[in-house]
Amino acid sequence: MFYYLILMLCFSDSVPQEQEIAITFSLPTISTTVYHRPYVSIWLETTERRGIQTLSVWSADPEWLRDLRQWWRKLGHKSLEKLDGISGATRKPGKYIIHSKIRRDDGEPLPPGKYLLNFEVVREEGGREYLRQEIVIGSTESQQWILHGKTEIGGITISIPASQSEHQ
Repeated sequence: MFYYLILMLCFSDSVPQEQEIAITFSLPTISTTVYHRPYVSIWLETTERRGIQTLSVWSADPEWLRDLRQWWRKLGHKSLEKLDGISGATRKPGKYIIHSKIRRDDGEPLPPGKYLLNFEVVREEGGREYLRQEIVIGSTESQQWILHGKTEIGGITISIPASQSEHQ
């Protein structure tokens, strides 16, 4: 029985596999007399809205991270020390691509299932925009979603390749 369980674990598709994600998005040119580059946060949550992982966060100064209110409440206030490799300065209008491995805070892969990918964009003396998309981790088929922002963020394309078994 013990060997049977070991074999099942070794060849089971339900064992969490590391999953990659590619996010392409644009920050539109906004015509205004005073323009400040936006703060941006992209993060993953469970379907119960519990924060799991920050994929990227842009801010001119760590002091202003609190302005990304949704992200700050879910993950930011408790994960500042983990932002070193995924944070950066604010950026000008244009098209950007984020590539990331999806994992838990402890670095382990997430179990297959449904999750929420969140986008928050905030400009000082400007607008605020928040978008959310349900995604599936561990699918055997490639997936793609296209979202459209209204003011502070342009189009967003989310791409997740098919999950591959480690034993193939």
